[in-house]
Amino acid sequence: EKAKKKKKKRKKNKADPQEAQTWYFVFGRDPFEGAPPARGEEEEWYALEDVKYLELSRCRNGLYIYKRVAEIAPGPLFAAPHYVLRYRLPGWIFENQIDIGNQDCLERLYGQVAALKPKVAKNLTFRVLPKSDDSPMWQETAHDSIAEALGLKGGAEDVKLKTRGQVMTYLSNRYLAGDVPMHAMRRILAKKRPDINKEIYVMLPKEEQPKHEYLLPEHGDPFKGKSPEDLYRQGTINIQTYDDMKYPERKAERERREKDYPTAERMYRCVACRGEDKANIKCMHCKKRIAASALRATSTPTASTRSLRFTTASACASAGPHGTCCRPSRACSEA
Repeated sequence: EKAKKKKKKRKKNKADPQEAQTWYFVFGRDPFEGAPPARGEEEEWYALEDVKYLELSRCRNGLYIYKRVAEIAPGPLFAAPHYVLRYRLPGWIFENQIDIGNQDCLERLYGQVAALKPKVAKNLTFRVLPKSDDSPMWQETAHDSIAEALGLKGGAEDVKLKTRGQVMTYLSNRYLAGDVPMHAMRRILAKKRPDINKEIYVMLPKEEQPKHEYLLPEHGDPFKGKSPEDLYRQGTINIQTYDDMKYPERKAERERREKDYPTAERMYRCVACRGEDKANIKCMHCKKRIAASALRATSTPTASTRSLRFTTASACASAGPHGTCCRPSRACSEA
């Protein structure tokens, strides 16, 4: 019978992974020092809804409650190691205090709250306090996600990722927090140090990026001191860039051509009618040109490609002594 009671009690205190709780928080020290407040003088409390055991247990760095509390806090918070949670469960004589990032204590606290009746749990409040009595409650400086990921106390200024160890610590903590998935972590770690710093810069919030521009590569010629052959062999440049670096005069000519609109093809002197700037149809066997009107006069509307080639060459060959085709025998043979 005692074993059944213990089993029943254990089952009662076991947290339901799908059950959502609502926790109520107050921030700062107790202004009434434990005495009951006067009428109309009450602390402002903030409700944190949808606190689920499944999400709490899956958090790998213990910052699930801290991140949720930071969303409802009336002011900017320091990093998680700066704060503690103080509470008193029903029937307890003394208050209990735990770190806001202690994963084991938070899971145990969830089970204790789950064992309370709903009316009793609604009257339970958690007070967020700094660890030291001399420490400030709110952060006056701008939030620094790098300092938070490195586990530094709030208020740390000019925190930079200078060494490889700091970079690896920052990435591992972001991975443990669930901010960087596994496939992205593998992709980042496969890169070189400058590219890793650039990926970290992109992950930072936009308001913090100007303070960490040192992560970006220095501006300048990335190919300085390297020959075009070495760069092409390493796969750094393609064949077009190699040609531009090897022959700059060709690059200048190509860029000049790309800037201009394509011009119309120039017109030549017709070998049949001797008209200037009229011919643009080239003979199939020489460089002479014939006008479209002269060619149309000797061809039929249903002329095939072969007969048109013969007609063009024939017109060029029969243009007189000044327009004799260089290969009339081949034109005649195509007939």
